[in-house]
Amino acid sequence: MLLCLCACAQARAEVPVAQLVPASGSLLMGRYVELLEDPGGQLTLEDVVSPRHAGRFVPSGAEQVNLGYSRSAWWLRFCLRGGAGTPPELLMELRFPSVDSIIVHAPHRAADGTLTGPVLEAGEQSFQTGDTVIARAQDRSLRPEGGGRGSHVRNGTRGTVLEVLTDPGREGLLVDFDRKGQVFVPRRFLEAEVRRGVTGGLTHAYALTSHAAQGETYEAGRHLATDRSGTEGVYVGLSRGRTDVKLYAVRHNDL
Repeated sequence: MLLCLCACAQARAEVPVAQLVPASGSLLMGRYVELLEDPGGQLTLEDVVSPRHAGRFVPSGAEQVNLGYSRSAWWLRFCLRGGAGTPPELLMELRFPSVDSIIVHAPHRAADGTLTGPVLEAGEQSFQTGDTVIARAQDRSLRPEGGGRGSHVRNGTRGTVLEVLTDPGREGLLVDFDRKGQVFVPRRFLEAEVRRGVTGGLTHAYALTSHAAQGETYEAGRHLATDRSGTEGVYVGLSRGRTDVKLYAVRHNDL
């Protein structure tokens, strides 16, 4: 498992910062990356950002990071800095990634541009006030206070985390769901197995499948196509953007 901590708000003086230069094409991140091996895969996001573990990261020491074959979970930490002319969207590519799973932890824009407050770890995900989320299972017990029939959270319902609740017996998220209102989402739903191999009834909505995006319109649309993409899925992805659309394709071999 590979876990990435990126877009650090403030870097320590001894940590190299990757300066994003407009129109530079691509940037090898190896010399900007610090590594932390987690042999048992037990560390959480709160663990690795704590002073106890934050000092255990070591520089990769190479232009390109190569972890070899390992059963460990690896945490990668790097800092990005933009400037005038920096593209609003960036694509992170892992070449030849022989890993079971990849999880990226990055600050995302909420209404005021930041995430705030405590972090709630649930399964392999972390949530914070300001996160944009989407339900990937329905639950008829999850409804706003006083909500009537049909007001429950359904598969594909989207919202914004208003508060992370950590009180014993009431641990979960207060989410403002679109066209429904405020709903308390308990930890049991966040850690539920919704289908084989998929854990968590709620996930981040910063990127959506073409199925989930059907019927939606955005100012800009970005679609990632792979060799498993179908014509219908690509059409849905490319028709979501109102004024700006881009298609990203996976290249397996150098041109």
